[in-house]
Amino acid sequence: MGKGTISGGGTDGLYDVTVNYNLGDVEARIAAYNTKIETLTTQKEEYETEKSGYESEKTSIQSELTSAYSELVTLQGEKMTLESEIRTLLSEIRGLDESIADYNEQIATLESAITGLESQKTDLEGQIAELPDGPEKDALQDELDIIIGYISTNQTGISSLESSISSAESSKIIKEDEVSDKRALLSTAESDIKALESDMAGWTIELQALMLKIQGVEVAINVIGLNITAIELKISSLEGIPETKAVSAWCADLTEDLTGVVGTIEIPGESTDIMIQPGQNFGSDKLSVESIDVAIAEVKSDISDVYELIYGVI
Repeated sequence: MGKGTISGGGTDGLYDVTVNYNLGDVEARIAAYNTKIETLTTQKEEYETEKSGYESEKTSIQSELTSAYSELVTLQGEKMTLESEIRTLLSEIRGLDESIADYNEQIATLESAITGLESQKTDLEGQIAELPDGPEKDALQDELDIIIGYISTNQTGISSLESSISSAESSKIIKEDEVSDKRALLSTAESDIKALESDMAGWTIELQALMLKIQGVEVAINVIGLNITAIELKISSLEGIPETKAVSAWCADLTEDLTGVVGTIEIPGESTDIMIQPGQNFGSDKLSVESIDVAIAEVKSDISDVYELIYGVI
């Protein structure tokens, strides 16, 4: 509902009308929309600040994860190196055990040989003691000297083997200590790896939660942005409304003698179609409540006359 001024026409109830728009209402709506935009802009800035904080936390966690991953790679490398070194040391210890066992077998063989040679030596010494000096005694003495030489050589061999065993046992002790030390380092590395992996899992969960928060804030920012854009379009549309607009309009009851200010009707859903309210002026001649009641009474009287004419009664 609105009002306009008749500027011409009237034939068959079609008029040229200058429609007057209530710009006061438009300005109030624009002011309300601008206030809404200010509120939404403040909310958007708050969300952007919140997003910035989340982004900062995200960057910090990503940095921690990157550093932790680098440390994890280093620890895993150290673990593999320690495992390889321990395997090598254990192999060397088994080799030393085998050498010691071999040395002991050789010592047993030499000791057995010495026992036999000692028996031969005793026999020869007995024979030599019973013989007078002469070629036979000299021959037995030469044989005895050879046996004594064998015994001495075997004893030297045993001493050498015992020295080798002692050296091997010392090396074995050193390597066993190294294995013990490296196993301790390996245990520490494995504990550090487990702790680091646990930290990384926790940071990953935190990062995923932050990503969801960032996505939620971004959605809110986008929605606010869309709302602001929609309101700006409404403001632009309202600002485009002219103070007056010249249109052709039919009077609702085809009254042909309207003048001055009249009431207008906009047909719902048809922004360009305007009609003039039925046969009355909107200005000083606007119908009052009393005049409407009189008009209704007159209509009822006319209806009563019709009923009396048709049926003879009311």
